Amino acid sequence: LKIKRENETLKAALTCKICMIEKVMCTFLLCGHFCTCLSYGEQVSHCPLCRMIKTGF
Repeated sequence: LKIKRENETLKAALTCKICMIEKVMCTFLLCGHFCTCLSYGEQVSHCPLCRMIKTGF
């Protein structure tokens, strides 16, 4: 049961925070959040977690 919970936690951490389908592939450089797939990483202008302006990813 503990391993199953840990697996679900890890899976959630590695899932795009916008589409909730694709794997996380982008790190926002200023804030360091690792939270979006490549598609949404290219589209957004702010980090979806802290709203810091995107300067690169």
